[in-house]
Amino acid sequence: MAMAQAVAAIPISRFCNRCGAAWQEGWGDCHNCTRHATAQSLQLQLATPISPAPAIALYFTLLGTNLIGILSSVGGSSTESILVVLSIVDSIIVAVWAIVYRQDIFKALTQRVSMRWFIAAAGLSIVTFLLASGSLEVLRRTVGLQRIPIGDNLFHASYGWPAVIALTCIQPAVFEELGFRGVIFGVLGRSLSRGEVIFVSALLFMTLHLAVGAFPHLLVMGLLLGVLRDRSRSLLPGMLMHFLHNLMCILSERFHILV
Repeated sequence: MAMAQAVAAIPISRFCNRCGAAWQEGWGDCHNCTRHATAQSLQLQLATPISPAPAIALYFTLLGTNLIGILSSVGGSSTESILVVLSIVDSIIVAVWAIVYRQDIFKALTQRVSMRWFIAAAGLSIVTFLLASGSLEVLRRTVGLQRIPIGDNLFHASYGWPAVIALTCIQPAVFEELGFRGVIFGVLGRSLSRGEVIFVSALLFMTLHLAVGAFPHLLVMGLLLGVLRDRSRSLLPGMLMHFLHNLMCILSERFHILV
């Protein structure tokens, strides 16, 4: 009897039949197996390409609004009024997509960024501005391309500097970057390589503007913005570059410098 009691007093070790881990008191399921299954599931999710459909849908939605704007202009509507309406509509569209992908967007907006990326953005904006001015001047002299003085048209329509800067510099810098280097860049990045994402997002950025004469410098600008986004992991340097580029274009147009 004493021997039987002594044997009963010895704790019996239990082990998981699947992984062999020592069973702990209070376990309902093996915690080791649960952690392993969770890790495998996460790896599978990261390895599984995500459809680029949301990025393409955003692009074609914005392209559609631009086409409507062009048709409205051809139909006799005021170019300035169309620009204002398109700015509002496109901002709402991008904002909706940004809310859907808010986790990626929030991370790209709050990422700590070295000052060197902002300095690089300022320098690159000068490069793209000079490239735009030079290429458009070459096209003007060779094929008679006529530029559309967007800024001057707004001023002549009694829009002041704050409204012109908001419509031509701030809105594109913020919402085009949120759309292209934010939503589109992030979605495509789950199924394409870094280089492919930079090139495809730049190509979409170029064609969205529907200005064939501006395609060369828009493509280069899109590539540089994509590189900034990729290297800095932030949207802010690209927004600064985009804003400064457009601001220089407006100032140059207004004061007849280079263009």
